Amino acid sequence: METDLLILPKKRLNEWVKTLMQEYKVYAPMKNIREHKFDLLEDCNDLTLHYTRTVIPPKSILHPPCETILKYSMDIEKDMDEEIPSIDNPIVLLGVHPCDARGIYIYDVVFGGMYADPYYWNIRNNSYLVAVTCQDPDESCFCTSMSELGPTLQRGMCDLVATGGGEENDDIMQLSSFDEGLFDLLLTDLGDKFLVEVGSFKGEDLVKYDFFETAEYEHMFAKEDIVGEVREKINNKLPSASNIPQILPQYFNDLLWKKESEKCVACGSCTLVCPTCFCYNVDDVTRFNLKEGERVRIWDSCQLLEYASVAEGENFRKDKTARLKNRIYHKLANWPQQFNTLGCIGCGRCIHYCIANIDMTEIISQFKGEKAYA
Repeated sequence: METDLLILPKKRLNEWVKTLMQEYKVYAPMKNIREHKFDLLEDCNDLTLHYTRTVIPPKSILHPPCETILKYSMDIEKDMDEEIPSIDNPIVLLGVHPCDARGIYIYDVVFGGMYADPYYWNIRNNSYLVAVTCQDPDESCFCTSMSELGPTLQRGMCDLVATGGGEENDDIMQLSSFDEGLFDLLLTDLGDKFLVEVGSFKGEDLVKYDFFETAEYEHMFAKEDIVGEVREKINNKLPSASNIPQILPQYFNDLLWKKESEKCVACGSCTLVCPTCFCYNVDDVTRFNLKEGERVRIWDSCQLLEYASVAEGENFRKDKTARLKNRIYHKLANWPQQFNTLGCIGCGRCIHYCIANIDMTEIISQFKGEKAYA
């Protein structure tokens, strides 16, 4: 790449975004009453780059909550059509926090490999990821436990916690750009300007305009100071994260699970807001004429009673204790066996939006005899 470090003056941010909106569909965080959400940007003045988290992570743009994957008809002259829509304008995910960028990377791994998901990659291959260094954590955040970089990213590396829990699999990578890191661009707010780091060859497409200036090393030093201050604000911890896969199995029958699950209302919110949960259900919807219909896939949750139901009414996880354990063991014990990393990126959504105040970091800390809050 010709230029890795650039400066974007804040006074030119809106000009740049407006230019992007002419060529791309730009999805960005916007304030929605009390919370923030990722949505299609129509007015660059609605863009918010300083926020703690969005309710639903940006994975919803790449893997929509409900999408048609097949259309069918009783007309023998019509074939059954797989529904993979063409992408007229590439997508820019602007303002993605580092934790959510790591979540998208995990999605890439899950939906990649030998049996890559064509619907996901149809959007993913036509998207750009513009991350922004997080400067507004709260008491639920614990990204520093899941990555040494915590609230920021670094070009050319995947910084998720490695566990050594599984076999290496050369097939899990789908895009060559993985080797370039977790983002195409990374923005860091330096006050009156943004430091812009180009993380991939794709990212160069977004900085080809004359809004940018050359950065100096002093700007990187300023970024490091800011990131250090943000790290000090993150007090919630998941102790010794890389050792959790080896520790958790011995507590599978601990009474603490029942105690925690008694608080749970089985609403499924923790999984729906999670950046790495990918489960979905598939349903065939027939039209009123009974001659045509479509197959759709819809987000599902392992915390819902019906999730583990099978034929003849059998349900392998009828009680909430089993479902709560399934979520946490999948993220922290079973996931590493497949992907050599944990299935959690420390965004804190499952803690922040749980109406029963169930905190995964506190559960693990009790098993390890450590305090979750430093």
